[in-house]
Amino acid sequence: MTTFAVVLNDDDEKLVARINEIFPKECVFQVDSRLILIHSEKTMLAKEIFEKIDTDGAYRAGDVVNFVIFSISSYYGIHYTSMWEWLEGRIK
Repeated sequence: MTTFAVVLNDDDEKLVARINEIFPKECVFQVDSRLILIHSEKTMLAKEIFEKIDTDGAYRAGDVVNFVIFSISSYYGIHYTSMWEWLEGRIK
């Protein structure tokens, strides 16, 4: 299982809607308008998450907001309690 952080360079409701459309609700946590966490029960690469999101090539063509995907192997810091609760048990 793998957890990813999707970091957007600007707000994009279309991208958020696309992520919510293709991943189960319990596997997505929108921290704020520019940070979305995605959890997969399968071991996946960030590139595979990108390819699931960008099936029509719009993001590669630069027609919409830029974003980057990071695989999360550990975390630490200060942020919303709800985010820590969502991450708990998903990252081992």
